Amino acid sequence: MHNPGGAVNRERARTTLLALSLGAAVVACSAGATHSSGSATATGGGVGGSHVGTGSAGNGGAGDGGAPTMGCEPNATRACYEGPPGTKDVGACHGGTDACLDDGRGWMGCAGQVLPAPESCLSPLDDDCDGKTNEAGEGCACKPKSSAYCYEGDPKTENIGACIPGVRMCSDDGSAWGECTGQILPGIESCTTPVDEDCDGKNPLCATSWAVTGGDAAGQFIHAMSVDATGNIIVAGEFEGSFSLGGVTLTSTGGVDVFVVKLDSTGKALWGYGFGDPTDNQAALGVAVDAAGNALVTGYFRSTIAFGATTLTSVGGSDTFVAKLAAADGLPLWAARFGNVTDDQNALGITVDGSGNPVLTGAFAGTMTFNGNITAIGAQDAFVAKLDGATGAALWGTRFGGTDYEIGRAVVVDLQGRVHVVGDFSGAFSLAGKNLASAGSTDVLVARFDGSTGAATYAARFGGTGSDAGRAAALGAAGGPLLAGEFENAIDFGGGVLTSAGGLDLFVVELDAKSAHLQSRRFGGSGDESAHALARDANGYVALGGFTTGTLEFGTGALTSQGGRDVLVAKLDPMLAGHWARAHGDPSFYQQATAVGIGPQGDVHAGGFFTGKADFGTGTATSAGNTDVFLVSYPP
Repeated sequence: MHNPGGAVNRERARTTLLALSLGAAVVACSAGATHSSGSATATGGGVGGSHVGTGSAGNGGAGDGGAPTMGCEPNATRACYEGPPGTKDVGACHGGTDACLDDGRGWMGCAGQVLPAPESCLSPLDDDCDGKTNEAGEGCACKPKSSAYCYEGDPKTENIGACIPGVRMCSDDGSAWGECTGQILPGIESCTTPVDEDCDGKNPLCATSWAVTGGDAAGQFIHAMSVDATGNIIVAGEFEGSFSLGGVTLTSTGGVDVFVVKLDSTGKALWGYGFGDPTDNQAALGVAVDAAGNALVTGYFRSTIAFGATTLTSVGGSDTFVAKLAAADGLPLWAARFGNVTDDQNALGITVDGSGNPVLTGAFAGTMTFNGNITAIGAQDAFVAKLDGATGAALWGTRFGGTDYEIGRAVVVDLQGRVHVVGDFSGAFSLAGKNLASAGSTDVLVARFDGSTGAATYAARFGGTGSDAGRAAALGAAGGPLLAGEFENAIDFGGGVLTSAGGLDLFVVELDAKSAHLQSRRFGGSGDESAHALARDANGYVALGGFTTGTLEFGTGALTSQGGRDVLVAKLDPMLAGHWARAHGDPSFYQQATAVGIGPQGDVHAGGFFTGKADFGTGTATSAGNTDVFLVSYPP
């Protein structure tokens, strides 16, 4: 209590205060106080004196011998801010609230305000309220314990090929970034892996691992290939005369005979056999391998063909044969014939289901017997059939087609045992409750059948006004068929129209287990291109074989035919984009890949036939006469 000179005693002050009326007190409070942001001043006119107070409270006082002066209205509030001008509501700074004391004697102070502070590494805010956000703060490199992506290679290589960014962490005090961990930077390209190590978007044209050729003045053709679980390669085809492949020499009995040769992963022959007779022609057009490594081979024959102790005799025209050869030595385990009098019945493709039963497809006229007769109603119908893997006895057979032309060229069995056939057709027919009619001279045909009964469950056609054909199939990663072939003009598999760049272009399409479109691509140039063989490995990479007559691009560098038809071999990634591609040929002759396979290490094998000269990466090979066979292996 302010009491100058000691003139006013405490008892008198209390008596005087009690004598004041409420109205006088209100008048003194309202008339004697002034306020400003950041400070408060109270001027009180009591009996005998005055009091001036400064600061946030701004408390009034009583004069000598007079009544005290009230500084504010009890419980009143006001906005307040005590920071430098221009900093309020900038960055982290904001005002607070001041409240009057219950007895009105003064203000309590500015509560809740945030005033400028030094910048801090621990805060992502503008701590000093200067309008500039400096998250790191003075002397800081980063926000403590934060993380960020990092990549220290050429920015053009990030997320290309093997190259990916990593992550770096900020130190606990924000003073520095840590090491970039997990990033993969460009390296030296390796031919032993299926990866783009230097991250230039292209795979190297690595040297061929090995290549073998064989032939004489007559004709020899590889038509089919399968690779077993250990990487051994089984090739099948037809031949005249005598030829050697991988160290085994075969001589035909006369005319055209079947051959089957098994080689190891280095191209060395393990065993090989020819099958035929002196009077007519026979050819192996499809081969598959079961889980035990036994080979299942199919094709056509005329007259007779002997598989060990079993001799098959055609009843007229060309009949279908299927034979099972032992994995260890190639000796026949059984052989079976399917056909009828005068007409032709030819199997073109074969696979094996999960129980080791062979499933084959092809084309026929007349009647075939597969545990019951199937009869063609047109000039040529397609068929699909399943045999018992232990005996070769037919389990079921199904025909499909109309009055024109249908052919099954390739067959796969999915993990649920459903059978998918790929081929082509012309004209119109109904299958699985769907009416199909070709839009051009031939359209691509895809059909699905129940693996237990052979009943058709799905059918679809794809094609335009030109000539379109499905020529090869493999099991896709999604459990449906992966198919390849050729098309002219335009075609749509459900993923948008593919347009030929000129002549025939090749296509690769993946469908799911219900035959819905997943992805599709075309490759081709101004000439003709076609895919005649297809394989897929466990990592989703795809190998295709065929021919090219012009210039085409797989995204790995342009390939240009030397002239005529050149061998075309390519490896695609799981998205069906080009991984690498090769072409082999010479300016004037005919060369073509008709079979491909992928080994367990991702190495690609391709086989086919050639005339003239071709360099398969190991030096120029020259055909000995008509057509010779080749087998070439590429690193992943």
